[in-house]
Amino acid sequence: MKTFFFILLVGINLFLQVNCISKRIYKCNQTLDKNVCSKMDISADDQKKAILTFSFSPCPKESPFCELSVTDEVSMCTFNRSEPYLFKDENCTYDFECHSGICLNKVCQSAKTSGQNCVYDTECDPGYSCEKDLLMPLTTCKPLLTLGQTGCVSQGIGLKCFQNLTCHLGTCVRIGSLEIGTKTNTPYACKTFSLHEDTNGDTFCSEGSKLVGINTKEPVKCNNSCSYSYNYSKTIYNYTTNCSYGLDETGTAYCHPGKGNMMEAISNVIKWANQTKEMKCHYTRNMWCPIGNLTNDYYLSFLSYLNITKFTDVYKNSPCVQENLHSKYYDALKKYIPPKPVFGMNYVIELISSLLIGLLII
Repeated sequence: MKTFFFILLVGINLFLQVNCISKRIYKCNQTLDKNVCSKMDISADDQKKAILTFSFSPCPKESPFCELSVTDEVSMCTFNRSEPYLFKDENCTYDFECHSGICLNKVCQSAKTSGQNCVYDTECDPGYSCEKDLLMPLTTCKPLLTLGQTGCVSQGIGLKCFQNLTCHLGTCVRIGSLEIGTKTNTPYACKTFSLHEDTNGDTFCSEGSKLVGINTKEPVKCNNSCSYSYNYSKTIYNYTTNCSYGLDETGTAYCHPGKGNMMEAISNVIKWANQTKEMKCHYTRNMWCPIGNLTNDYYLSFLSYLNITKFTDVYKNSPCVQENLHSKYYDALKKYIPPKPVFGMNYVIELISSLLIGLLII
């Protein structure tokens, strides 16, 4: 019943005319109609805030996967896992699983490479994206740009960098390589993953924001809003955001830790990105696509990234959320092996002190 499709509730106002964040409640092991694995109900609380209740039911063995839908009221169990197409060199069983339509010796074969006409990025092989040709009114598969190459764009139409690089003012640079105070157009080029915007609309690498009065990696429960502050050029800036609802049976609301509260996780992502020369996965994937032998560093960086970007989504979830919506996160969590504690001199001194105190008490 696992799938990595996370239900993105973008455009939920198409269903609700509510100008606030929807509260989401997830109930597991519910009794639903045959082959229905998820059902969404919409209601409102006393403050007219939207309540979205997702009820999950386990799928039978003959159709074990849940085809989670963003727009439909119900989601159905299916025989095949419905994920994006598999690309070149990824393991397959059937031709229809590969976007090239060719599964040979259990490996997806090539589709389109450099110079071949295309409409979407998915048509091109890993290492290429579908871009407009300057000399002709056509789009063709073009190689992704490597470190130091120019002419890239951060988004939209234009040449793209490899996934473990980022486009900084038209040049592909290493993730997390810029110091505080450097002008840039992307937070991922900064060592703090954070930007400050000045009165002219220009953006610069800044210190990471922190929850006001709180220095924690854990989410803080909240009712309405969350307060943050950060320092840039010896000036303190403050801002507030709405609470983020957790994905559990109660719909508990939390404040997401600021980037400044999560520098260890950011460092893990930067370390992984910079030790990888080229991404072997397709451009439409990310740098954590499961290809080849996955290392402990891979799991650590993947877990760190999701904690940075979706902390409240992966915090104290209901079991059915762990099974359906973020299964890759929890699979990685099971496989990651935390480093063993280092018993240095400080540890020995603390241990001896504790024993002496215990003897004095006795």
